[in-house]
Amino acid sequence: MKRIVLYSVFVMACLTSSRGDETPADDKSSHTLSNPTPGESLRVWRTDHAGIVPYTIDAGHFEADITGVTYGYDEQDFGGSTRIRTESWSYGITQIKLGLLNRLDAEVIIRPYQTITDTLKVSDFPIFRETVSGFGDVVSRLKLNVWGNDSGKTALSISGDVKFPTAEHGIGELGNGQFEGGPGLEFAAQLPWESELRVNSAIDFSRTPATLDKLHLPIC
Repeated sequence: MKRIVLYSVFVMACLTSSRGDETPADDKSSHTLSNPTPGESLRVWRTDHAGIVPYTIDAGHFEADITGVTYGYDEQDFGGSTRIRTESWSYGITQIKLGLLNRLDAEVIIRPYQTITDTLKVSDFPIFRETVSGFGDVVSRLKLNVWGNDSGKTALSISGDVKFPTAEHGIGELGNGQFEGGPGLEFAAQLPWESELRVNSAIDFSRTPATLDKLHLPIC
């Protein structure tokens, strides 16, 4: 069954190396993958650690961002006294961005190794635990900056994501063996005290609903 998930992420991140009142850069619209932007005209580097940025990588250049270790925790209540707790560890998450045009880049996110532990609890008593480990899903993205790439106090981009089911079942954020993805919007606004507000919104198209079958147990 197809399902559509609409979600938004609101993030405020403290920045120390970039501001929204930067001096406007020269016209770089003629630069492409085969005609790279000169080094002296490159825009500042902004990572996606505090929300996906609306800024793209300059044409003909690439960025690699590697995160050593991340940890995630989630607990779902299925009514009554049944709950599932999920803990995840990810190692060496690598994000690569390649500037195709001045306002367009291609991105890929690779999760080389993940460990996911699901614990089924009934009345707060753990009755089953399963741990899976391995290579995670790969996500690709095309992002087009609409405004604010090089100057201004705000910036906006539109993007499209595709998740490739490279992970074994149960591994990764979804780990369901399905291709998934959809369009997104990314917005940033420069605030006082060298801080920045980021707002990410996206629509995710999926065919596999999240159910308890990930534990391979019939739950009554």
